[in-house]
Amino acid sequence: LHSLMPVLGQMGITSLLVEGGSRIIHSALAAGIIDKVFLFYAPKLLGGNDGFPLCSGQGPEKMNQAVHIKDMNVRWFENDIMIEGYLGK
Repeated sequence: LHSLMPVLGQMGITSLLVEGGSRIIHSALAAGIIDKVFLFYAPKLLGGNDGFPLCSGQGPEKMNQAVHIKDMNVRWFENDIMIEGYLGK
């Protein structure tokens, strides 16, 4: 992903939607190519050891090492919630 960004920039593409599972999200975060996020939440609880996390890979050891979302805008779509925001540095 990191090597793809300069190529897209040369083509005049300045925005890219990255949608995928936990491995894709982890790769994009690790490559440092995400600046804006849209997170969707539904009022459902899933359990079990075989579930899929939002992001795979090595997580932070402490809360102050977590990725922060700033300048958030929250919208409701019936029972679902969308959070739009920018990654803090």
